[in-house]
Amino acid sequence: MGQITRGLGKIEIGEIAADGGVATVWERLGDTDRDSTAVISEEDPTRDELHALEYDAAADVDITEGAITVSWTLLNADLAALAVLWGGAVEGVGAAQTWERSGVANSLERSIKVTPKKGYVITVVRASIVAKINYDLTKPGKMAVDIVATIMQPTKADTKPVKFGPLVA
Repeated sequence: MGQITRGLGKIEIGEIAADGGVATVWERLGDTDRDSTAVISEEDPTRDELHALEYDAAADVDITEGAITVSWTLLNADLAALAVLWGGAVEGVGAAQTWERSGVANSLERSIKVTPKKGYVITVVRASIVAKINYDLTKPGKMAVDIVATIMQPTKADTKPVKFGPLVA
């Protein structure tokens, strides 16, 4: 019988290792918003077919995998998380802390580890992470941070981009 993997325990990111391998130190940026979609998705592959005029069937087909993304929304991002996602530094102490956004588009490369409630841990060696503010200003609204991470080829030789397993302890 197969292994069921379901639910979300936590999503963590980490600095890619100096040799281009997966991170060894992980941090959570905050909790994932229950009212949003947290998903790992893969686009359809691209088919590049070569055809001869004399035949209906393809003479050759080249398949390119579709992009794989990890998307989630932070419910309670603090200023330190914003500084990780957009750069800059948190200044001040306690309730007087501030952080200033630079106004320059930012993408960071990190490893990602998705730990489900049960089943296989999914580890991404290298991903390009982009975040955006999603603040609903209505009375029941909340400020959240939407994150989309696109999986990229690792720079370390003989390293695959995504690892499934081990099982959640």
